[in-house]
Amino acid sequence: MRLAFVACVVVLGLAPALVSPANASPRDVATARKLANSGIDAFEAGDCKGALEYLERAEALHSAPVHLQYMARCYKKQGRWVLATEAWRKILRQVTADAPTAFQAAAAEAREELPGAEARLGNLTLRVTPTEGARVLLDGKAVAPATLGVPQVVDPGDHELVVSAPGHATKSQSFQMQPKGNLDLSVVLQKSEGGSAPAAKGAADGAPKADSAASGASTLGITLAVGGGAALIGGTVAWLTRNGKRSDLEDDCPRGECRFASENEFRDRKASVEDLTLVTNVLFIAGGALTAAGVTLLVVGSGEKQSSAAEVGLRAAPGSAGVSLGGRF
Repeated sequence: MRLAFVACVVVLGLAPALVSPANASPRDVATARKLANSGIDAFEAGDCKGALEYLERAEALHSAPVHLQYMARCYKKQGRWVLATEAWRKILRQVTADAPTAFQAAAAEAREELPGAEARLGNLTLRVTPTEGARVLLDGKAVAPATLGVPQVVDPGDHELVVSAPGHATKSQSFQMQPKGNLDLSVVLQKSEGGSAPAAKGAADGAPKADSAASGASTLGITLAVGGGAALIGGTVAWLTRNGKRSDLEDDCPRGECRFASENEFRDRKASVEDLTLVTNVLFIAGGALTAAGVTLLVVGSGEKQSSAAEVGLRAAPGSAGVSLGGRF
């Protein structure tokens, strides 16, 4: 069977003038042939979703009965009868009496399948109030305004309808279409609270801006909080280092008697402790301020009501800010 399918695609390559648009390039025809082969392989493997991805691309480049034949087979398996019937109809329009054998086989299959498929289709008459500015989605796809109020062809099975209009609340509705069924649906939208369509439009336009502002505040808050946290960590490290050096300096000066080679060494070590004290205080103060600002922006960004001001208590440093050391040599 696979050999016959490949032969069909080869015939497609040998007779492009039968179905190809006037501006189709040889590269497009060759690419369509390659895509069609991949689509047939996927179909034979039982993967209609993958097959359609290839076949629909091939058909867009170079329309041919072979593409449409396998597309219709997949649509039928998926229960997408509207698309299947349209594919079979297109095959019948394309294939002439002198077409290659592969195309004639596709037309014969279309003539056999089409009547039964058409008999399964349902008719949906959809009425929407208000009609002005209404947007209707059926299974996620827009419904043409020209089809409202008149029977339109739909697949049997479950469907999801979403209707919206400016100044009105959006309405969603599920329904089931029986094979050969006829269904009338009327959807009446209720006006949104707060007034007319222009007012509702203004509210809708403002919502994204508010959301965007809140998102920006949250992002900046996270950045500041992270930076503040890093500064507090750095301050802690500096404080621990300062305490270690200070302890060492005190150990080397028991009861005020320092054991240093010179007074300059004592001064250098004392200056190092004082410098670390300054760094510790700066990091703790900066970290606290950044963290407080970040937390405030996060609260604002989350939209929480701030009934009272947030209080963030921070100590400038865990220890004394100053160092007072003396010694005799």
